[in-house]
Amino acid sequence: MPSDEYTTAHATVAAPHSVFSVQAVSPRERFAFWKESIACVFDVEADPDVRGHDFSAELEATLLGDMMLARTTTLGQSWRRSASTIARDGMDHYMIQLFVEGGMETDHRNGSASVGERSLVVFDLSQEVASQTSRFTNLSLIIPRGSLVDALNMPDDQHMRVLPGRNPLVGMLIDHMMSLERVRTSVSVPQAREISAATTSLVAACLNGAMEGRTQGKEGSAAAQIILVKRLIERHLGDSAFSVAQICQMAGISRTKLYSLFEPLGGVTGYVRERRLRRALSALTEPRNQYRPIYEIAAGCGFTNESAFSRAFRQRFGFSPREARQQGNSALATPGGMLDDRRYEHWLHHL
Repeated sequence: MPSDEYTTAHATVAAPHSVFSVQAVSPRERFAFWKESIACVFDVEADPDVRGHDFSAELEATLLGDMMLARTTTLGQSWRRSASTIARDGMDHYMIQLFVEGGMETDHRNGSASVGERSLVVFDLSQEVASQTSRFTNLSLIIPRGSLVDALNMPDDQHMRVLPGRNPLVGMLIDHMMSLERVRTSVSVPQAREISAATTSLVAACLNGAMEGRTQGKEGSAAAQIILVKRLIERHLGDSAFSVAQICQMAGISRTKLYSLFEPLGGVTGYVRERRLRRALSALTEPRNQYRPIYEIAAGCGFTNESAFSRAFRQRFGFSPREARQQGNSALATPGGMLDDRRYEHWLHHL
C-alpha cells in the first residue's frame, strides 16, 4: 500500500476500546467474577447483601495513546491496595478519579479523606490505600509515572490528594475528562496520541497549580527512594547478575535502608523475583512471542536456569510456562467458558 494510503487508513483506526460487565455471568457468580478481574489493581470486598442476586459492575476502558480512560459503575464496596498487591503487580501509575455519582471515604498513610461529586482524587498506585465507596459511577484517568513525573513540581507528594472542583484548574480538568468520555469511542489512534499529550500537560498544570502550601515530608522522601529503586530494578530485570550491592550503589542508599524500604513489599529480593516472573508471564502470553523459545524468554527476564524458572513460575501462578503460552490470555475466560472483554487488565499493566 502506498504510504499516503497507509496513513489515511491508519488515521481511521479507532483507539482500542473494551467493555467489561458481569451481566452475562450467573447472578451468584457475578461478584466473584468482578473481584477476580478488578484484582489487577484493587482487592475488593462487599457486604453479603451487595454480593447477592442483583450485583452489578461494568468497566468501560479506552486506550488514549499512553494513558487509559475508564468509566466504572458498580455497587458499594471496600477497596484496598496493599503492600503485597503493589509488590505483586509492580504498577507505578498515577490515577486521577472523578466521581460522577456517589463518593468515597479513604484512609491512607497521611490521614483520611472524603471524596464527593465534582471533586478529583489522585492515587499514586505505588502507595497503599484503603477506601469505601457507595454505589457510584466514576471516571479514572490512568497515566504512567514516566509520562507525567518530569512535569510535576512534587511528583512524590500526590497520593490521595482531594481537589475540589471550585479551583479553576481542577474545574478545567474535570470538564476535560467529561469531554473525553463523550468522544472517546470516535477517536482514532493518531488523535488519541495527540489527546494523550494534551491531557498530560493539563493534568500537570492542575496538580502543580493546586500545590499551595504543601511540602514534602519524610513519607514523600521514602516514597521517592522506593520509586527510584523500582525504576533501577525494572531497567535491569534482564540482568541475572544485578545484585543488592549494585542497587545500593546506584541508588545511593545503604543496604539497611534498602531492606527497610522494601520490607512492607516482601523484601527486595522477593520484589525482584516477582517482577521477573510477572514480566515472563506477560512475554509468554504475547502473540508475537508464540514461537520464541521459553528458555530465551526466561533468560531475558533474568533467569539463568530454565528448570528453576519453570518451578518458580508454577509455584507463583499455578501452571507451567508452557501452559501459560497455550492458554494465551486465559484470564479473559469467564466461568462459563465464553470470552469477555477484560483487555483493560492487560492495558493497565502495559501502559
